[in-house]
Amino acid sequence: MADNSFGPGGDQKFVSEGEFQAGEAASGIIAGVTFGPTEVVYYKVNNLAVFEGDIVLGTVAELEQTKDAANRDDARARGVIITGARFRWPNAQVPFQIDSALPNQQRVRDAITHWEARTPIRFPERTPANAAQFPNFVEFSDAGGCWSMLGMQGNGMQTISLGTGCSTGNAIHEIGHAVGLWHEQSREDRNTFVTINVANIETGMESQFDQHIVDGDDVGGYDYGSIMHYPRTAFSKNGLETITPVQAGAQIGQRTALSAGDIAAVNFMYPQTARASSSPVVSWGPNRLDAFVLGTNRAVFHKWFSGAWGPSVTGYENMGGIAECAPQAVAWGPNRLDLFVTGTDSALYHKWWNGSAWGPPVNDFERLGGIVVGEPEAVSWGPNRLDLFVIGTDSALYHKWFDGNAWGPSVLGYENMGGIATSQPRVVSWSSGRLDVFLTGTNSALFHKWFNGAAWGPSLTGYESLGGVITSFDEAEVRAATASSDSQHRDTN
Repeated sequence: MADNSFGPGGDQKFVSEGEFQAGEAASGIIAGVTFGPTEVVYYKVNNLAVFEGDIVLGTVAELEQTKDAANRDDARARGVIITGARFRWPNAQVPFQIDSALPNQQRVRDAITHWEARTPIRFPERTPANAAQFPNFVEFSDAGGCWSMLGMQGNGMQTISLGTGCSTGNAIHEIGHAVGLWHEQSREDRNTFVTINVANIETGMESQFDQHIVDGDDVGGYDYGSIMHYPRTAFSKNGLETITPVQAGAQIGQRTALSAGDIAAVNFMYPQTARASSSPVVSWGPNRLDAFVLGTNRAVFHKWFSGAWGPSVTGYENMGGIAECAPQAVAWGPNRLDLFVTGTDSALYHKWWNGSAWGPPVNDFERLGGIVVGEPEAVSWGPNRLDLFVIGTDSALYHKWFDGNAWGPSVLGYENMGGIATSQPRVVSWSSGRLDVFLTGTNSALFHKWFNGAAWGPSLTGYESLGGVITSFDEAEVRAATASSDSQHRDTN
């Protein structure tokens, strides 16, 4: 989407409004949870050290102290460096207050509502009555431009600045930094997905496009649709693109809503409270249950009930793997199980139980390709039939299927079903050859598409809007009644 708050204009050397601010360049040292002390270039803006346009690493004095300590190889250096590192908010709670002088305070409350509807993060409002409970908190104020510190700083109040040109979408973006999200294009794998056009970047700002500082080891696949991504003309000196997606037609820099990838990253950062990580339990017959969970080592574990718990009441079967999401399972017939997870490369992986053995071997998985954001959704409308739905890095819906003989459109391929999803898909089958898919869009409305056995309606890439303002669809369950026991269809909610 277009956003006139981006980028300095003309010969401007300091931007007081918008996301991208610049001033005198300097270098400092920062560190994070998964990267050690690293030298970065920042810009001095109102005595603050501003990194990548809208991330405040601390005061200039603090960053200078950090660098001096590092240069001296001072034993205190790491303790000073931590000033600019990412920290998690306890219990996934970000206490907040709003400066009474801030204009248009509704944009703050709308942004908070958006975050609470889609993530496990909660925002208790700090008041004189409860202030003692929340020693660390954010204050929304107009401190010039749109910017935030990264993660919980742990030194009392920290600012999220929303200048007069900052929209609700900008507020959602800056809250992302406060929660702990870096810019998407700072990933180490960035150059595989976007091209940086250095010739179009404002002189002196080139360093802001060449620093791969991502805490969390690039969680998930690259997400063009992330609200944390720079737009195409960020810091442009001539109005031409500074960032061009490798994928033709990919949209970057939206400031409308958290993407499915943003939500998945937050759930990964705050796993103890992630609402979208429920582990599935399925049944393929009477008196039979199969449960799949992730262990602390991110491997898949399995236990079952067939009159008694196996391998024991408190034991689990280790099925290996390193998964980035909760496992999703489906049963399409007696003594048949199919299990799906996303791996550390964000591809989809599969294993199955055929009634006598796991395939491939118990600690191995079949790779089904793709770059998946969040959890897969699996459903079966009959024996030897599987349909899988995932969200891609462009927030579109993708589909693959197994017809009893082979994967379609191919083992590693997916059918693009369009859309811009802000939730994981929910799918149900109520008859042979029938599928109904539901997800939420960027306007928070519910959308629907269906397969009638011959074609997708309203079209392959089209959706029927069902309206509403949905706040909790990732927790929703879609169920269908079946006419007889031989036409059972189970989804994976």
